[in-house]
Amino acid sequence: MNKQEFIALLREKLEGLPVSEVKKSVDYFSEMIDDRLEEGMTEEEAVAEMEEIDEIVKKVTYDIPLPTLVKEKLKKKGSLSTLNIILLIIGFPIWAPLLLSCLAVVGSFFVAIFVILLSIIIGVIALIVGGIISIVLSPFRLMFGIANALVNFGIGAIIVGLGILLINPLKDVAKTLIEVAKWGVVKIKSLFITKNGGM
Repeated sequence: MNKQEFIALLREKLEGLPVSEVKKSVDYFSEMIDDRLEEGMTEEEAVAEMEEIDEIVKKVTYDIPLPTLVKEKLKKKGSLSTLNIILLIIGFPIWAPLLLSCLAVVGSFFVAIFVILLSIIIGVIALIVGGIISIVLSPFRLMFGIANALVNFGIGAIIVGLGILLINPLKDVAKTLIEVAKWGVVKIKSLFITKNGGM
């Protein structure tokens, strides 16, 4: 694929986003390809080193603020007619609670992700801190016998080790939860993006 084909495909995939964002993204990636061409690559090599277009579209969509998408969609729809305003006022007792319910569900999705992540982090920290406290307090258990102190020290060391072993899986879980949150943001934003005909 050459530069022109790549840019045309990118522009097509970004259709539905605000025109200013499409232009900014196309200009950015066009300049990236130009920079690689200046380094001596062919167009095909420069394009081959670019990210997959679907990945680029996902990142661009994620980076656009939601208020920008909403404002663009409202701007495209134009002003409300008198009939629409009357219907909005009459239907307020129905659509307002539904809208608040939807916002609560969406908000609870992100709160749940944050709480899960936070509770896992706190659990691992509690393991490590609890193990360290057990190790530090093990000499005080000598009054109950050396075996008791050694068991206390051993349990503390095992708990600290377990906490340390859980750090890497915790990073993986955190990355996954962050990806799920990003997916949710992209899905919400996609509600304000319509293909073929703009927002």
